[in-house]
Amino acid sequence: MVRPRRAAAEAVRALKADHVIVTTGPAHGTVVEQNPALRSLAGLGLLRADELGLGVKVDGLGQVVGAGGVGQATLLVVGPLAMAH
Repeated sequence: MVRPRRAAAEAVRALKADHVIVTTGPAHGTVVEQNPALRSLAGLGLLRADELGLGVKVDGLGQVVGAGGVGQATLLVVGPLAMAH
């Protein structure tokens, strides 16, 4: 179950996913470069670091914003990596 950031409690919904990648840690400023999975996705243009260097750029729904500047409905980030939103 997930709840979009800053959404009301009743906004909780089920999420079906093939994979969940946990990427928390103290070095958020370089997490995209240091994490092989995130580095690979960034290399494909599917994600990018946020402007503050705290994690991954996401939109208001937690969707990863790639090189094209649009949130990707099939690639979500929750938790500390989305804190700059």
